[in-house]
Amino acid sequence: DKKDKKDKKDKKDKKDKKDKKKEKEADEPEEKALPPLSIEEAKTLKEILKKCVFQGVVVGLVKTMSKHPKADNLMCLTVSDGGFGEAQVITNSKTVQPGMKVAFAPVGSEVFDEELGMGTTSVKAVKLKGINSAGMLCSEKLLGLGEEAEAVLQFPADAPLGLDVGEAYVRLIKPEMLEEARAKAEEAKKKAEEAAAANAAKKAAAAEKKKQEEEAKAAAAGG
Repeated sequence: DKKDKKDKKDKKDKKDKKDKKKEKEADEPEEKALPPLSIEEAKTLKEILKKCVFQGVVVGLVKTMSKHPKADNLMCLTVSDGGFGEAQVITNSKTVQPGMKVAFAPVGSEVFDEELGMGTTSVKAVKLKGINSAGMLCSEKLLGLGEEAEAVLQFPADAPLGLDVGEAYVRLIKPEMLEEARAKAEEAKKKAEEAAAANAAKKAAAAEKKKQEEEAKAAAAGG
């Protein structure tokens, strides 16, 4: 009897854990797979991001958050980029909460060099008040995407983890940038085509004029 009760209890515990796991998965937003870019769109996106000063920065998920044991103004985060591992990150941001999708710069990535005020610097693993920090959360300014320097750059809950932060910013937060750049590119192409057509017409007119002049000269010489 005791064995039967224990077996039933174990099965119930397993079922409860399974149900809780399902609930947890249901609470987590499904990622929205972005449609692939066309060749022209990819070229336009590359042109938009040409002036940005980052490399290897991706969309990350803040999974856990706790107070730093030795500093009231710091928080200890666990951040996932959708890969196999998770990174511990120390931040002083006041706006970050568990479940947020943020701009995450893992160790080895490149961000704006604030000390020099130009160029980039490589993100390194450091110790902050005795706790390891392997990466950092980034603002728009740190990435060269905007002027906001204080708040961490956040993304929609369904943004794909690990997506390049530049593509995520343009496609999910500022899609008008892609439209404006595409419109400018089309306008520039149209002007170039019009200029080429006008130049071709000018050359054709000059050639026709020269031909008529030569014919006139030939007629005069023959007369």
